Parts: sequence; C-alpha cells; structure tokens
Amino acid sequence: MALLEIIQAHQILSTIGLLLLVAFGYHIVVIAPTPSEPPLIKGYLPLLGVTPQIILSPVSFLNSCRARYGDIFTIYALGFRVTLVTDPIEGIPAVFRKSKQLSFKAGLRRVYTKVLGFSEQRVEEEDMNREHFQMIPPYLLASSAVDGLTGRFLRFLLQNLRREESELRKGKIVNLADWIGEMLFFASGPALYGEGIFDGADGVLNDFKTADNAFPARLILPLWMTRWFEPYRNRVQGVLSAGFANGLKDPSEFVKKRIDVTFPLALYSW
Repeated sequence: MALLEIIQAHQILSTIGLLLLVAFGYHIVVIAPTPSEPPLIKGYLPLLGVTPQIILSPVSFLNSCRARYGDIFTIYALGFRVTLVTDPIEGIPAVFRKSKQLSFKAGLRRVYTKVLGFSEQRVEEEDMNREHFQMIPPYLLASSAVDGLTGRFLRFLLQNLRREESELRKGKIVNLADWIGEMLFFASGPALYGEGIFDGADGVLNDFKTADNAFPARLILPLWMTRWFEPYRNRVQGVLSAGFANGLKDPSEFVKKRIDVTFPLALYSW
C-alpha cells in the first residue's frame, strides 16, 4: 500500500506506472500469433520480447525453442517477428507443403521493398510472385535439380582452381576464409547465371559481401539509417541486369524459367 501511495502522489511515477501497465497489457493481449504464423515465442518483456535470452545464450535458447516447438517457429524481439527455419532439410519443404497455412507474404514484401529495392508496382504482381514461389521446389529442391546445379558448380569451381593452380604451386599465401569465399562466389554465380556473368565486373565480390553482411540491418533499421547499403546493392544488381540484357551464356534451368516468368512483364526496378 505504501508503494502504491508513493506512486499516486508523484506525477512522474504515476505516468511511468501507467505506461508500464499499458505496455505489458499490449504485450500480453495484442502480441499473438496470426492464423498463418508458426508458434510465437514472445517472452515476458514488452518490445524487448526474447532479446535478453538471445543476447545471453542464443544457442541454448534456440535449441530449447526447437525442442519445444519444432523446426519452424517465430520469435518476437525488439518489436519484430522473425520466423526461423532451423532445419533446412526438413523445414523448408514443410514451408512449401504448408504454404497456405504458413505465409511469408508480409516478410517477403519487406525484403522486396527495403532490401532489394523493388517498386510497389513490382511487389503487387501477385501472379509473378506466386510463379516465382512455385519455381523453387522443382528447380532448386528436387533431386534432379540439386544434381544439375551441383554439377554446374563443380565445373566452374574446377575451372577457377585450374586458373589458380600455378600461383598456388608457387606457395601463394592467402587468407583461407577469404580465398574459399572467393572460389565459391565465382563458381556459384556462373553455375546459376551462366559463363561470363562476372566478366569485367571489378569489385563485385566486395560489393556483394558488404550488401550481404548488411542485409539484417537493412531489413530491421529505418531506411534513413541504411542509405549506405544502396550503392553496394545497386552495383551487384547492375552486374546481373547487364548480363540479362546482353544475353546469358548457358544459364541454369532455374534462371531460364525465371526469365520466362519475369521478363514478359518487365517490372524490375533496377
């Protein structure tokens, strides 16, 4: 009772108490899973959600969530909902099997507009989005598709290694992580888009690494705080769009299908 009287007697304490009451009420009542959302772990603190658990022990926290809720669940942290697929082998096919119940439309829209820079006109093309979504199981997840892409990747990887062979035999000193990343990047790009996709594109790897590392910040933070991200993204997109415009040389089946789906409408913003 004494504490209650103190709070009532002080305007600032009363205001803080009221705000806390509203915040906890909002967190308890309003923050709830939507009909199409996986299980929601929202924690006990308004706005922060499960942020303290993630900061203090991320691995054990996520493992406990997975043990309790399965491979797909949503966490609430810093006012954002983040859906996690913890087992790509079992989880991602489940997303496609349950696409009507497990919709990522809102999240994809955010990625399209904030990260990839798509126009509102492009984002509203529901038929195109649906076709792109439907391309993934047969062209990326099917065994034949995986085997085909793996074969293409190995072919370009071996080409790159043969070009590096003479320097390596001389005892070239490299940062192993950076060197492996470079080999993977310059093999996976042609494996998808065809031979020569990065020809003449000096600095594309550094631009891609910067844009890729900044992806979470761009997705979460306000646009005015991440304007520096845009030149790196635009340069990578410019390399790819130039390749598309000039004509791809032996692209993968996935990219061939993507061209069929995308370019009749020509609504890309880059």
